[in-house]
Amino acid sequence: MNRKKLIIYLISSIMLVAIILFYANRDYIGICPPYDVDGGGCFDNLTSVLVPVLFALLIAISVLIVKLIVQSSVFTAWKKFAVVYLPVAALLIALSPRSCGFMCFDREMTTTWMGAMYVIISLIIIIVKSIKLRKQKTETIQKKP
Repeated sequence: MNRKKLIIYLISSIMLVAIILFYANRDYIGICPPYDVDGGGCFDNLTSVLVPVLFALLIAISVLIVKLIVQSSVFTAWKKFAVVYLPVAALLIALSPRSCGFMCFDREMTTTWMGAMYVIISLIIIIVKSIKLRKQKTETIQKKP
């Protein structure tokens, strides 16, 4: 995928997120009736569609930004990590209890920690791989007579 397509996908994803966030408030567009204040049918249906789409778009935006910023070999290394990490994290989050009291790893705490670890490990992989590539590039330049 060339850089121009990446930028087009990134801009369109950001615009879709903005549209979803603007229209997520059901009062603006009048999708749900006013008596559906406590949730229930219409609001739950709207939420069950918009929230996964929003999260998918946010993930797509983060991947597109990484792909735009780093070299292709760095992106490939990061992608290998993400392909393994994300299903494992999703499984751990799904298996954790919804709530378990004070000082316990419930689903919310697990999600927070898994997200933080993902960001930290991703940054480490990107930085280390970029440094290695620069060193290789410098060594090849210095070896040329």
